[in-house]
Amino acid sequence: MSDQGRSAGGGRGNLTLLSEMGSDAVAPADGLALTDDESAVDELEAGGGAVLADEVCWVLGPFDNEEAVDITDERLAVSWMRERYERDVDYWVLLGPYAGQAPASSMLQELKKQRIDSYLIRRGEMENAISLGVFSDESRAERHASTMRSRGYAVEIRRVADEAIRLWLVYRGADQGGDFDASMAFMESNKSNSAELSKKSCELIASYQEFD
Repeated sequence: MSDQGRSAGGGRGNLTLLSEMGSDAVAPADGLALTDDESAVDELEAGGGAVLADEVCWVLGPFDNEEAVDITDERLAVSWMRERYERDVDYWVLLGPYAGQAPASSMLQELKKQRIDSYLIRRGEMENAISLGVFSDESRAERHASTMRSRGYAVEIRRVADEAIRLWLVYRGADQGGDFDASMAFMESNKSNSAELSKKSCELIASYQEFD
């Protein structure tokens, strides 16, 4: 049903109560977030400048660090860009948090008597809350929450995600000429199973942050 073995407290960022998210909020897409549709992209750091009408953008990646590819050749018109994104998103079905450990422990004992799988979170952002399940799929979390509400428990769902950074090698410029030819040949030669080369919207690339 759920993965109750995951860490319950510290070390996770971006903890969000689902009821506080707007109706038009966009959840991060699984896997490669870099798409032509900006609405499908996770949070991106601002930067990159205005988009010119006649420029094209090609990206290679993702990479964990800039040492992965040497771009010191002066013929190349490529640069590293940084994307901030969310990974390992979980949905926690919770009671509380309570004002202290005593009321939380009292509720935990009640749940145990009802043979409801649960445990008390003792530290972190959700300290003194009671977890009734951890799900990687939001719809499963919603179904479980609905079941618990039907049994009289005022549960909430919290979305918890780790924030991470990944790097992309970017060509942004004219679609012909020496810079384009040299850069595209270089990027083609550095493709791999984990680093894909693809043409992307320059409006999307403009929202990335240049790597210092």
